[in-house]
Amino acid sequence: MSVARSLHSPNDSEKRRTSVMTNTAPEATIELQRNSLYIMTQNGPSADFEGFHWAIICTDAKTNGTSYEWSEVEGEKLAESYKRNALAVGGQFTLSPSTISLFHINGFLPPSSADLEQDEFEAQFFENVFPESFSTISDNRAHGVTSRTWVLRVLGAMKDCGFLYREGTIADLATRVEEVSAEQENLMKGLGSGKSFQPLVIDI
Repeated sequence: MSVARSLHSPNDSEKRRTSVMTNTAPEATIELQRNSLYIMTQNGPSADFEGFHWAIICTDAKTNGTSYEWSEVEGEKLAESYKRNALAVGGQFTLSPSTISLFHINGFLPPSSADLEQDEFEAQFFENVFPESFSTISDNRAHGVTSRTWVLRVLGAMKDCGFLYREGTIADLATRVEEVSAEQENLMKGLGSGKSFQPLVIDI
């Protein structure tokens, strides 16, 4: 499947837009941890409808990363769809200019801990969260279909099945993600001309 433009390949108008909005250093590279789960928040087209765009990143035992998200589709009858894409090889991950924050989620147990193959894991938790999309993004939002609710449903299912072991609720985790992302976005907006923004990477 193709990657969401908000994650990797914004068009020219979006590149101009995100560079103005975020001032993010274009080559900010981080080291992902192995067998880990991350939430990434970003600015982007769909963020106009829900505050931030949310995506999930998982890494395996070799620190190879894969992104999972619910995002906009161009040239299709449906407005949005589930997307999957290989990201990092050996843990090196270059953040896009639209990235606000990256959250390393504590308490994640990788599929290998339950002898679950990667494709089985993805089919169980990612592929059918929202079985279908409405024809417009605004209709999706009116029915609670967002990248945020997609991520929270994934995390809720993981917790229910024992792949996410942590105290507190998924709603508590979401609140923390939103608070930190809002703080980081305010920092972006306060940067002077020519200054770059380094997205925050934290454990929660």
